[in-house]
Amino acid sequence: PYDFQRFTEDGLRHLFRNFKSVEVYRMGGYAGVLGLFLELGLAGIGKHGFQRWLLKWVARGLCWLDLSSQGKEKKEHLKFTTGYFVRAVR
Repeated sequence: PYDFQRFTEDGLRHLFRNFKSVEVYRMGGYAGVLGLFLELGLAGIGKHGFQRWLLKWVARGLCWLDLSSQGKEKKEHLKFTTGYFVRAVR
């Protein structure tokens, strides 16, 4: 159930286990991950055109939705994140 091989919340807590205090904050949530995947998928679509323009704005909308819903996510979406911020004190 725990993943210590990748930069997951559990893995980061394990890396910093010898520190006095460790705080792990999620950066981005479920909608942000979908937006990021959509942006990354745009590389396969030509540089110009309506499809690319539309998908780019849908991706940005998902990222905006993600920022506006911080702290209100469903429990099953809490493991989806675009990254972590760690504050550790030795």
